[in-house]
Amino acid sequence: MVHGVGSVVLALPSARSLASEGGGWHDAASLTEYPVKIMPFRAPVFLSHPHVQTVLGSWRRVSRPAWRRERIELADGDFLDVDHVDAADASVHVLVLHGLGGSSDAPYVRGVVQALSAAGYGVSALNFRGCSGEPNRLARAYHSGETGDLLLVAERLRAAHPGRRLYAVGFSLGGNALLKAMGEGGDNVPFAGALSVCAPLDLAICSAYLDDGAWFAYRQYLLFALRRMVKVKRRVLEGVIDVNRARASQTFREYDDAVTAPIHGFAGVDDYYARSSARQYLAGVRRPTVILHAADDPFMPMAVVPRADELSPSVQLVVSGQGGHVGFVGRAADGGRGWWLDSWVVESVRRFEHSDAGVPSGL
Repeated sequence: MVHGVGSVVLALPSARSLASEGGGWHDAASLTEYPVKIMPFRAPVFLSHPHVQTVLGSWRRVSRPAWRRERIELADGDFLDVDHVDAADASVHVLVLHGLGGSSDAPYVRGVVQALSAAGYGVSALNFRGCSGEPNRLARAYHSGETGDLLLVAERLRAAHPGRRLYAVGFSLGGNALLKAMGEGGDNVPFAGALSVCAPLDLAICSAYLDDGAWFAYRQYLLFALRRMVKVKRRVLEGVIDVNRARASQTFREYDDAVTAPIHGFAGVDDYYARSSARQYLAGVRRPTVILHAADDPFMPMAVVPRADELSPSVQLVVSGQGGHVGFVGRAADGGRGWWLDSWVVESVRRFEHSDAGVPSGL
């Protein structure tokens, strides 16, 4: 069954069909509540498990692009490192945003950057504060709802490449921040279009889901990196937060209440989650935007997926039965060599380029 929401065409498949595509998706019974278009992605049988997809997507070997690093000194005394792959004759430039604990060196970022560069596009990858291999100078860092830094970088890219159309792709946390920026900015955002992959659109739901004992390995892996950041920046953070409480945190909720909320000016963890979740901003999006989600994503349940009445006509929600969290490990979307996710991003940017208005069809 197909529904039209403004200029967005959304396919609403049966719960049974998506459950079979997703290899045992845990929330299949509730799929019919959501406006989605099914993606043609099919993982190889031996790679179909969502945990396999997730792990391989994060650990695949990708050569480092021929980066040119730029350090941007900020007005507040901090800095941002942005890595560029230049393309002299490009008419399009793409800004890539990584996820929690990632950087421009994350395999999924490297892979997408290599693919976009090979397609002839100029590409830049923003390292959020403290993520470029050197601790940032201030107590504050980055978080799911921080949009100021990415918008600053976007405006600098537009000034540096005035003849190019600027698009952005965000992964996980970076996807949430990008969608929030798109919704808050409306017609005034610097991006001509945006792609979001596996974004935690409702932070309270995602935090509770990851804090459940079933996802102990993922939680511990990410929290280890976050607690290590607190240890490295202890001298800067002392007096701003309770460092011992932060280092003792065992759940995302505990960490966000002890660290993320206070250093970024939120009243507490609930205030942070409520104000930073991108879901509430989707109705304000005015530029073509595509949200890619995997129904078997082990980092979040389908409850994070917005309803049709929460989306503006400029937003298309695309759901694959398989893919894990920022995985989508399989043959390239065009049937050629390479990874499916990389080729999907490239093809989506091409469709943005050639679409006169609204969300391109066929994404």
